[in-house]
Amino acid sequence: MERKCMLTKFISIALTGWICAIVSPAVAAPPQVIVVNKGIGGHSAADGLKRFQRDVLDVKPDCLILYFGMNDANNPGRRVTPEAFGKSMQAMI
Repeated sequence: MERKCMLTKFISIALTGWICAIVSPAVAAPPQVIVVNKGIGGHSAADGLKRFQRDVLDVKPDCLILYFGMNDANNPGRRVTPEAFGKSMQAMI
């Protein structure tokens, strides 16, 4: 069976709830699925966009989970408008 690559871009705080429900079964089923977490704590959607080519497109994953927003909304001094957040997310989608 061909191995599938699931690329995730989320930070460690997201390893609970629905993210855990998606990723845990994949991790428990090697060698069919490889899970790669490219998330960096404290990064915003704009930061993720800057790394998108290297971290996502160059890896060519079969599945991608994008999880941004907390740092965009709650990081004092680095808050972005909903429009700027949406623009970064749209560019990655």
